[in-house]
Amino acid sequence: MRTLKNSVLFLLVLFFAGTGLCQTEGTLSVEVNRLSDRVAVFKIEGGNANVVALNSQAGLVVIDTEIAPTFAALLRQKMAEVFGRKDFAYVINTHAHGDHTYGNQVFLDAVIIGQENVPEEMARSVERRKGMAASLKAGLGRLKGSLEKMEKGSDQAKAQARRVAYYEALLQGYENNFVMTYPSLTFSDGLTLHLGDIDLNLMFFGMSHSTSDILIHCPQEGLWMTGDLFPPGQDLYIDSERIPGLPRWAAHLEKMVQTEKDTKFIVPGHDALLTSEQLRKSLAYARAKEEEFAGKESAFFAFRNAFEKEGPEISLRVLKDLKAKPDKYYTLHPEIDQFAYRLMLQGKLDEALSIFLVLAELFPDSYLAFDSLGEAYLRKGDREKASQSFKKSLELNPKNQNAVQQLKSLEEKK
Repeated sequence: MRTLKNSVLFLLVLFFAGTGLCQTEGTLSVEVNRLSDRVAVFKIEGGNANVVALNSQAGLVVIDTEIAPTFAALLRQKMAEVFGRKDFAYVINTHAHGDHTYGNQVFLDAVIIGQENVPEEMARSVERRKGMAASLKAGLGRLKGSLEKMEKGSDQAKAQARRVAYYEALLQGYENNFVMTYPSLTFSDGLTLHLGDIDLNLMFFGMSHSTSDILIHCPQEGLWMTGDLFPPGQDLYIDSERIPGLPRWAAHLEKMVQTEKDTKFIVPGHDALLTSEQLRKSLAYARAKEEEFAGKESAFFAFRNAFEKEGPEISLRVLKDLKAKPDKYYTLHPEIDQFAYRLMLQGKLDEALSIFLVLAELFPDSYLAFDSLGEAYLRKGDREKASQSFKKSLELNPKNQNAVQQLKSLEEKK
């Protein structure tokens, strides 16, 4: 999990930017990375979701099921082809998010396993999935419209046709008999599957990327599967709710590091395989943050409580006061930014703007503070202040693409 704003931006990129996800027009393909005789990583070509299959004496075991049943069906067919068998014994969801669980219904013949928080978290995503389907329809219309204007047979037109094919398949998966399929077997802290020739140890990592993240270890294969816990190049996401879990995170990471000499593969939920060095960095980060926050209270919790009981003006005075007491309180900017961003999406623009202004004052070196302030000014209709805020954000982080795009749009409107 990252901030709400980053989640919104991710969905926009997913739906409207697109990637070429097939070898030929209208045909989706599956890439296979064979790690050993018993283990392979499957992904829709051009995508970044890793779906792992293990060939055990007890049957095939699948880790995660992609973002739609249409994709899961393609993956299932390819798994059966690669391993020469069709008996699926287990499906394991590394956590509840839709890009790891929405294909579950394709594997109803298997026992579907997840941490005990998975069903509730999946249930909360029902309305969000409907919203995603509506966004897909709108995005597809624009993609098809731009495709019609392109030169037929050109590389640009072929790439666009592939995007259309992908999103049509995704929308089909969301609309044609989609069934939210929950785990049939859940566990709290841990579960071990004895599969004849291999074992799978499932461990609840603690609230992190989601409320239901697990690690999966197959010692016979020297294999760890980590879901979305350790995104490459990023630190673990920490907020006031997650800080109490830091000792648990560190304990699991230490366990992983201790198996380093026997570990061959660390497969995340997306992108390239992880390295042991990345895990050691995450462990060091968790330990450092555990020490940093020890004995301190959350300024955000106090701010939120004051906001709900006393309103924005008093809550912002509370926030400023607590920020000035770093020995007793820790103040995490991203979670306050997310709180204000949610208010803005709810139409409470003046309240959100007042918070963003204070955050820019308290965190003058945060590009996110000025990026959010710019968005609030845009919604307020103050283009000049919006432009100033985005320029400041870009000075602090030249790689902030949201600021780049917003400034470009503002210049075009001039």
